[in-house]
Amino acid sequence: MPKWILGLAIVFVFLLIILGFTNILNWVVVGVLSTATIGIVGWIINYLSKPREKTILSEDTGKKLEREQLKQPKIILEETCLVKSKDYVFYDLDLDANETVKGEITSDETINIYFLTKYSFRSFENGEQFSYEYGAESVLKKKIDFKPSKTATWYLVIENEGKNKATVNVNLFV
Repeated sequence: MPKWILGLAIVFVFLLIILGFTNILNWVVVGVLSTATIGIVGWIINYLSKPREKTILSEDTGKKLEREQLKQPKIILEETCLVKSKDYVFYDLDLDANETVKGEITSDETINIYFLTKYSFRSFENGEQFSYEYGAESVLKKKIDFKPSKTATWYLVIENEGKNKATVNVNLFV
């Protein structure tokens, strides 16, 4: 905050008081002008002391990022797991339709990765035909960028159809 603004206001109010004592200005006018000066300076100081939102541009597009895009990501799953041969692990994730799950899943063996609804997960568990909203099959590494179609509990399934156990690293955030 520029200190000269406050100093200038003090000098101006002092000058008004002198003009009031010398009867050059009416005391009512001195009071109104002093009050206005203090109010305006208070408004200026308040305005200048507020933290400013910086304009941050996206590295990819060069466009201005909105406040929501500047928030720190919230980790929802950060884990290393072992998936036995011909087996799977799953995680239930409560996701909102307006959030995007990002991150990466890596493995030392090829795996299948599925984001399933409750009903698709039931079908998967029963060995029936199922469909997945998002995923990949026979991968060692998958960048995740999943936006759920609805607010619900989603099931992340990591399946190992290979002959060896798989060590899988899961890092997901919203």
